[in-house]
Amino acid sequence: MWATAAAFALLGVLALHEFATMFRRLDFRVYWVASAPVVLLALIGAAAGWPAWAFSALVACAVFAPAFPLIFSRSLDGTLTAWLVSTFSTLFVMVPLYHLIRLRAIAGMPVGSGAWLAQLEGAIGQGGAARGLSWFLFALVSVWLTDVGAYLVGRTIGRHPMSPLISPKKTWEGLVGGIAAGVGTALLTNWIFGVGMQTLVAALVGIALTLVATVGDLAESLLKRQTGVKDSGSLIPGHGGVLDRLDSQLFVFVFVYYVALAVG
Repeated sequence: MWATAAAFALLGVLALHEFATMFRRLDFRVYWVASAPVVLLALIGAAAGWPAWAFSALVACAVFAPAFPLIFSRSLDGTLTAWLVSTFSTLFVMVPLYHLIRLRAIAGMPVGSGAWLAQLEGAIGQGGAARGLSWFLFALVSVWLTDVGAYLVGRTIGRHPMSPLISPKKTWEGLVGGIAAGVGTALLTNWIFGVGMQTLVAALVGIALTLVATVGDLAESLLKRQTGVKDSGSLIPGHGGVLDRLDSQLFVFVFVYYVALAVG
């Protein structure tokens, strides 16, 4: 769990820097250095099991921390915009990653065929949160396979653009293919990882997961369109930056966390 928190803390800071780089093209300042400690504290708190009120306090910090550098501004020009985009960037990164770590920290054991995850959890010295690992892998792998399904169907038979102004290559046919893949992969990963959802529930979660992932993808595409960049960064040559890799995942982790709480 702590390894997961450390890895995504690094990715979160890199994502904040990518936000700053993108908004700089519009002459907007993002005080990502002031926001980074808030993101780090959120992930530490999630891994350590801090109470819910601590997260509420961190959300407040996400709003107020970017305002601190404004005290030292020599001009008021652009300060309000800088505060707003800094707060937006911080919350966009912090809230999903917090839920990701809380998802990973869910206590208990997988069921049925997911017993191998309990053995894996014990082997890596974590223990006690193998059920969280099953939910984490369910979310991660389901989105990957759903994206592949949507891409293949859209590329093969896609004819009707879904959101031409934001993402011209996304089609309604691709969305239908993604939903079909989402249902199939949700059923498969539910069984492999021992998540324990009933078949109908897993199928419905697969549909909803696909829609949530699509919204996340379009949200990041809108940011890139508005800031005039092809990729959010260049961390991974040929694949873009951190936000490009996590766009479909971020919203899904929030969604799956509350599904996990509802399912029990």
